[in-house]
Amino acid sequence: DPAGQVTLHPPATGLSLDGAELDEPTAVRVGQVIASMHDRFVLAPRRLSRRRGPGEADDPATPIPPATKGRGIDEEIVRWARDARDRDARLRRSELAGPAELHRRIERGDLFEASPDHPTFGVTALAVADVPYELPSETSRANRATQKELAALDVLPGVPIGIDFRHQSVAVVGPRPAGRAVATWLALSLATQSAPVHLGVDLRVRSNPSVWGCLDGLPHGLRPDAAPLRITVVDESRPIEIPERGAIVLLEPGAEAPDGVEVTLSIHPESATLVQTADGRPYEAVSPVGISAALGLEWSLVLAEHLDGAGSRR
Repeated sequence: DPAGQVTLHPPATGLSLDGAELDEPTAVRVGQVIASMHDRFVLAPRRLSRRRGPGEADDPATPIPPATKGRGIDEEIVRWARDARDRDARLRRSELAGPAELHRRIERGDLFEASPDHPTFGVTALAVADVPYELPSETSRANRATQKELAALDVLPGVPIGIDFRHQSVAVVGPRPAGRAVATWLALSLATQSAPVHLGVDLRVRSNPSVWGCLDGLPHGLRPDAAPLRITVVDESRPIEIPERGAIVLLEPGAEAPDGVEVTLSIHPESATLVQTADGRPYEAVSPVGISAALGLEWSLVLAEHLDGAGSRR
């Protein structure tokens, strides 16, 4: 970070450094850890959260067991690799919370914690998918039979795919009801994590104003231009200028994403849903995250109860 400190909690290694002075071999290893986690799941550059996931403190990484000399499958190494993968998945799910987890945070009063200097500010879950997973490098010492068994662990099951609205916009292509459910989730999840003074929600929905009551009353919409990050929800039949960051654009099936929109979520009711990233890498058979208009309206009312007329927390 700008202060020169490094804080990492990579689940495969358990490495934790905070302002430490690193020798060259350690610095190289830290660089490898950052590189391996940088583009694996998140669609834009972001720092790892300093917050531990649920139960992570009680589930530390353990050193890999020594390899056996036999030619058979080394069950201890396979078990260790599976635990490392599952730990990685739990960390991802805790950092990019879904509707159920955010609902629990609302009940606990854990709201508006992500200010602009927070590592997850402007970041939320766009969809859930099984994504490619790279096993920890320590498993390379395993014998050939074990390597074949480890090959089955090359997918991280059911983890969120994140989008960072500080740097990107997203086009949601597909049937309008599904697109609105996704857009409602994206806007409300960000509003749950950040106060109106830090994040604004701007509705450009003159073609369909009646269906956006769930977002229209959000305190985050009072002065969206005054916030450091503005989330712009676009549900228009006419062409308008799209911001290159912070926009959620709803498009009809088959429509092309506007220039400057790097991420596309294509919803196909009768086939696989697809997330396309800026580098052309697709995530197939994903499950978009969305909530209904009725739940969205209830959600926005609960958020409003925690804020005063000026958008500050009560």
